[in-house]
Amino acid sequence: MKQYYRRSNLKNRVTLAVFLIIAIFLMTIYYRKPDTSVLQFAKRGAVNVVAYVQLGAKNVLAPAYNGWIYVLELKDAKNDNMLLREELTSLKDRLNDLRIIQEQNDRLTKLVGLRAMKDFETVMALPVGTSSNNYESSIIIDKGLRDGVKNRMPVFNKDGLVGQVVNAAMFASQVQLITDNRSGVAAEIVGRDEKGLLQGTFDNDLEMTLVRKTAKIKPGDMVVTSGLGGVYPRKLFIGR
Repeated sequence: MKQYYRRSNLKNRVTLAVFLIIAIFLMTIYYRKPDTSVLQFAKRGAVNVVAYVQLGAKNVLAPAYNGWIYVLELKDAKNDNMLLREELTSLKDRLNDLRIIQEQNDRLTKLVGLRAMKDFETVMALPVGTSSNNYESSIIIDKGLRDGVKNRMPVFNKDGLVGQVVNAAMFASQVQLITDNRSGVAAEIVGRDEKGLLQGTFDNDLEMTLVRKTAKIKPGDMVVTSGLGGVYPRKLFIGR
């Protein structure tokens, strides 16, 4: 048994020595004659093997890589889409705000022009609310006592007479509209020498009473304040 082990161990040593000698021999040949055909063939074979391995790996991994890139780009596209939607919503809100501001500026510009035509001092105001019940027709404006507004002051806009202040507070005021059923405006018809009382109705309309039965009135005649009663100045436009 010992003899067999010794022979086997000797055989392994001899084999190892042979491989070492061959390896040293090949290395010596490679450094001395790098263009040896056998080595060149081996080198070329190794290059081909590596190339084929890399090409195969690329063909296998390319679909997965492209798929991953597609997922990332799709995610980026969704994020960009969300950002664009948010920007669009913000721009729409800004556009609406600008439209509201433009409308307010137009109203104020017309009021400034109307103000310049009057002989009395005026205060520009904007409506900020309406009456809280169905028994009166009134609005709330954003000007009050601190702005010089007082009770019984007339209120008008670019279209004509609106009403009068009935409750002036420090920072705001309540205005009774001429369409309120408790309202009464002394009025006259321009060019007709006819006077009467313009009153509001329960359906928020206007009707003129106390007019002579023989009065010759036509549709389209201009109606203005007559100044009687001292509530409204004369010649404020009411309507037609």
